[in-house]
Amino acid sequence: MQTLNKIVDTIDLALDRFNGKIPDIQNKMFREITVLLKELDTKSDKIVQSVENVRRLAKIQKALNSIFETPEYLKSVKEFASVFGEIQTLNNQYFNEIDSKFKSSEFLAELKKQSVIDAVESLTGSGVNANITSGIKEKIFDAIKSGSSYNNLLDSIRSEVVSNKESLGKLERYTRQITTDSLNQFNAAYQENVTSDLGLDWFLYNGALMDTSRDFCKACVKKKYIHRSEFTSIVKGDFKEFKDIDGKISQRTKLPYGMIDGTNSTNFMVRRGGYSCNHKLIPVAKEVVPKEIRQAYE
Repeated sequence: MQTLNKIVDTIDLALDRFNGKIPDIQNKMFREITVLLKELDTKSDKIVQSVENVRRLAKIQKALNSIFETPEYLKSVKEFASVFGEIQTLNNQYFNEIDSKFKSSEFLAELKKQSVIDAVESLTGSGVNANITSGIKEKIFDAIKSGSSYNNLLDSIRSEVVSNKESLGKLERYTRQITTDSLNQFNAAYQENVTSDLGLDWFLYNGALMDTSRDFCKACVKKKYIHRSEFTSIVKGDFKEFKDIDGKISQRTKLPYGMIDGTNSTNFMVRRGGYSCNHKLIPVAKEVVPKEIRQAYE
């Protein structure tokens, strides 16, 4: 279990390390936006509907994009990307402890490679442009087109960009989801492939619970050990621990609230509780499972 704990700790540390830097980046972004907005032509508190103001949008977009091209930010992304290799190494070690015959495969190497590419693309270039900077530019463009209040625009951008006690800034929400899902889904997909080869049928639902944790995750953490044959009923919320806390089912997805639409017994190991779920469904040797639980499935 020591290696298992290392996998969990490695993922959690990487998420904390990368996302811990985002609030400062958001604050820098807002400061730069504030400076650039001061260049807009205004009359009293109204933004002038002028050609010059529209042309300033290109400068604003360039300045926003440059924030994600700095050596410091790119270094953070590179360090985050290196964690996929650490997770791969630890998983190989873990499965060797379970079965000495285990050997990594070309598929697993390619899985890691593509997972890194997807994560880096999401955190840089077109990824942050499509999800962060273009939205801010559009908000400013709309204000110019309609001759909106300058102060209202500034307040609107502040509430969207900067984190506060009530809500996270848009960038922080985005990076938390991308980093959490990319690492956890890679780890889960890696383990899912190996468990199929090794014939492992027992899993440990592991992870810390918070006030924001979904009822589904609370129930699975309480249940703790899940047999592969239970996956179908688990994803439907049809298990004692979920019913005990009166867990609710979404009328739209027919799944417990928060789960990704289309989650089923086949992809449950990868998707787990849904987007941004930091819990792990970890394959374990049957000897780890308490005998009284195991006996019901033998």
